[in-house]
Amino acid sequence: MTTISGLTANSTTPYLNANNPQNAPVIVQGKVVSTPNKGFVVPSTAYHPRDSIVEPIHNPQDFKRDPSPRRCNDLIWAILFLIHLGAMVWVAIYYIPQMTNRLGADYAADANNDDHRRFLEQDQGDQDWSYQNIDNGYLYDNNAITLNLPSTIAVVAVTCVSGIFLATTALGFMVLFAETLIRVGFIATALLSLVMGMASVATGQIAAAIASFVMFVLVTWYACNAWPRIPFAATNLVTATTIVRDNLGVAVYAYLSLALAFGWAVWWTSATIAALFVLGDCEGDGTCNNDLDPFLIFLFLASYHWTFHVIANVVTVTVAGVSGTWWMVPSEGNQFCSKAVTDSYYRANTLAFGSICLGSLVVAIVSAAKEIIRQMRDGRDSVLVCIAEFLLGCIKNILEYFNEWAFCFVGIYGYSFVESGMQVMDLLRSRGWTSIITDDLSGRALFIVSFFVALLNGLIGWAFGSVIPLGEGVPEIVPFLIAMVTGFTLCSTLFSVVGSACKSVIVLYAEAPNEFQANHPELSNRMRISWQQAWPVDFKYG
Repeated sequence: MTTISGLTANSTTPYLNANNPQNAPVIVQGKVVSTPNKGFVVPSTAYHPRDSIVEPIHNPQDFKRDPSPRRCNDLIWAILFLIHLGAMVWVAIYYIPQMTNRLGADYAADANNDDHRRFLEQDQGDQDWSYQNIDNGYLYDNNAITLNLPSTIAVVAVTCVSGIFLATTALGFMVLFAETLIRVGFIATALLSLVMGMASVATGQIAAAIASFVMFVLVTWYACNAWPRIPFAATNLVTATTIVRDNLGVAVYAYLSLALAFGWAVWWTSATIAALFVLGDCEGDGTCNNDLDPFLIFLFLASYHWTFHVIANVVTVTVAGVSGTWWMVPSEGNQFCSKAVTDSYYRANTLAFGSICLGSLVVAIVSAAKEIIRQMRDGRDSVLVCIAEFLLGCIKNILEYFNEWAFCFVGIYGYSFVESGMQVMDLLRSRGWTSIITDDLSGRALFIVSFFVALLNGLIGWAFGSVIPLGEGVPEIVPFLIAMVTGFTLCSTLFSVVGSACKSVIVLYAEAPNEFQANHPELSNRMRISWQQAWPVDFKYG
């Protein structure tokens, strides 16, 4: 039993909510965040937190889970991560100037080499190769193909804005047509496999044709079996989309993570290439005099994956915290920049940061090992190497899957990473929901919407490029491709937030269905009906 501000809570959740007839304050991760509205009507039948059957709760103060103390969990891993970032800063500062100086010396030597000069100036076919120049904003060469840099930047900027607008609009579209989109996703996947198979037959690619037709049969078989469960997946998707739409400020942090990931990729690439260039005693033509230590390469790869996953998982934990507050305390999580958004992002970068670093490191190590094995396979064709790569890929997928659920508890309840993983798996196993959590059909709908947003954004880019040309000789499809890639990237980033919210919805529904009914009755009724139809045996909430 835990006593907070004179109130006694049974061990199950940090949310002391309106189920208390005395109007107890709402506690999130040990902190009072709000007081429930007066006159709240408690449903006459609630759900026992640990039983798999519906029964009245006679004790109105029977809450879900002990509030987690507000502390920095897994602190040592956060410290190690920051030390690692400092090391990468030092690597960049120390090695990049050395590589630049060496390349400058090599270039000066080559500039005095007549053979090198003749190579640069020789005619190859009808093309006369020369150095490129920038003049008045134009990047040009003597082949009369010019690129207007300001116009290119303008196209990218406009399509970024249009991509964000289209992706945000698509959230509302998914709320209305979630079930249809999932069905379209199944049909489109099957048809694509069939078309690829017929195209492979037409071009004589028998192996590719067989693979495509087998994929068509498997997708069709799976669609026929999963078709009755589409309303279940659609309800989860609608609930998750509603959470993100009501707290759209979380998308800002998702786009920020995209910018951070891009910046990290540039920084890591520069630092890693410089370090390997200098340590390998490499020349300007790419030849190296020293053999590089494979363990050093492994460390650099682990560094890249670790930081990349930390950036992504900060958003995942933030979304979980926002979902929990929206579920339990809707008054705190129903605005663009709501308290739920700001507080959850703060917790993800402070109290939960060590847990994020630990979970991300486990996946990063396996990812780096898989990259090393892949390089070994490219160097020599070995059955054992292929098997090792396959096994590491399976382990990586399992760890990423485990992390997604563990980070739900990290964000919602503030537990450590290991404790969160154990608690969430114990919860879902005790509910008998292991088959439910593996039946995620929403990914197809998210991809379909992202693809169409990319196409629409591509058309906007093409129209803008026709008004403001990118330069002379630049193909008309270039602005379309730039806008399409931009739109797909932005939309996928936003919808990754929706995907994280989908998992949080399942965890929260397992923990607190009564609170969902009290705070969001329309969505709760729809979810209960669709879950009962899809899982009549496993679902026990009446």
